[in-house]
Amino acid sequence: MAYPEELANIPALPPPPGVNSEFDNPTDTMVKPLKLVNLVFVSLATITVAVRLVTRKFISHQRLSWDDALCALAMVSPRVRQSHPTNSCFRLGLSSTLQFALTI
Repeated sequence: MAYPEELANIPALPPPPGVNSEFDNPTDTMVKPLKLVNLVFVSLATITVAVRLVTRKFISHQRLSWDDALCALAMVSPRVRQSHPTNSCFRLGLSSTLQFALTI
């Protein structure tokens, strides 16, 4: 009986005629553009949340409330998940559903 790890490393079907499958050394990847897009939008989101918190605290002199805490938590929790190995969210006690709910 084959184990799931073994099944994950074999193709389901052979590639179509004329197509060369290069799973070990792919030449056409979208890694660099996706990293750039991720960097741009994470930076914009971080700046937006920082401006919100600074404006609320120092310009309008209001107390920070629960919605500000949730904004900050929504910015931090995906970064924590990215910086740890797989399944670290479950070790930290954060489920993906909770993370999704906090980012809405």
